[in-house]
Amino acid sequence: GRPPDDKHWSWVVPPHKKMKVIGLSFHSVSAGKHSGFVHVRTDKDDLVIPVELTVMKGGLHTARPTMVFETIIIPGQKKDLPIALLNAGPNPLAILEVTPLPPVDPQLKVSFRKGTVVHANSERVVAQATYTGTREGRFMGTIRVRTNSSEPGYHDVDMTYQSRVLFGSIQTSSMNTTFMVGPPPHKPVEKHVIVHNQFPFPLLLTSALIPDPHFEILDFVPDQVVAVGARADP
Repeated sequence: GRPPDDKHWSWVVPPHKKMKVIGLSFHSVSAGKHSGFVHVRTDKDDLVIPVELTVMKGGLHTARPTMVFETIIIPGQKKDLPIALLNAGPNPLAILEVTPLPPVDPQLKVSFRKGTVVHANSERVVAQATYTGTREGRFMGTIRVRTNSSEPGYHDVDMTYQSRVLFGSIQTSSMNTTFMVGPPPHKPVEKHVIVHNQFPFPLLLTSALIPDPHFEILDFVPDQVVAVGARADP
């Protein structure tokens, strides 16, 4: 049928514009992933839009069961991730505690405000996890969130975290990445970019990309291996 009486809805989509043309309502009696397709017929072509929804049973759920921190390459560098919870129950929940479980990693810190409320059938960020790289390696552990509820499924929820700390860098010379363009008529300026591998392991250069349309990559050879401490002209 015709969309609701709303100025943001339309049957006509102007060129290069986004408009709401249909609303979807979904009801499920079972938890799990559900998928399907929406067929939209237009005066130009027919569109088939895939739709996928995840239905969760009642309880307290994590927005991301596993939190993966970005790789830390500088000593003392910090990476932050929010801890968000979905309360799929009928009653509000107050957050009482957010703590890492033993063995506790001293590089991980968790901050939260006690008493933060996650309302019924809603999602909210309740804490923030910060990982500070002070020693190299791969690390993982578990963070537990405890609420004021005594009901199973609402009392607490666990999530795992993963972090990789690897000190090193890829260096280039500013002389090779600075382009001086003279007065018109402009002529192309070409330079060779030399990379220096300062990681403690060989690097595999798989691809190169420059989003700026003023630049063009020439003669890049994929799948080159740069040894430890070596320089390469990819």
